[in-house]
Amino acid sequence: MATAYKQIDDGDVPVSTRLCGRIVALEADLSTLSLDRLMQRLGEIRGTARLHGLSAVVGVATELANAIARDGRAALIRPYLGGLREACGCAPGDENAVHALLASISVRFAD
Repeated sequence: MATAYKQIDDGDVPVSTRLCGRIVALEADLSTLSLDRLMQRLGEIRGTARLHGLSAVVGVATELANAIARDGRAALIRPYLGGLREACGCAPGDENAVHALLASISVRFAD
């Protein structure tokens, strides 16, 4: 059974929690993934987020995909993954959250 923002088939675990787990797993696997596989897994996260109205996750994932497409392995991926984990906690449909998250990610680049 599914609702607009939650898939109820995985022990009532909210989709945002499952997405966060997938992001953590992606980060753990980062050093062993090809760029193609990295982009595929990122696309799966983005697609699930879009399906459930998690626009902050979609926005950050899109920017990460753009950075990888532009810079390949030279892209600063980990700050984006941190932003993606944070985006999982944003309310569905919060269009403004992505701007705040992207700003916080750009600050992490300076660290």
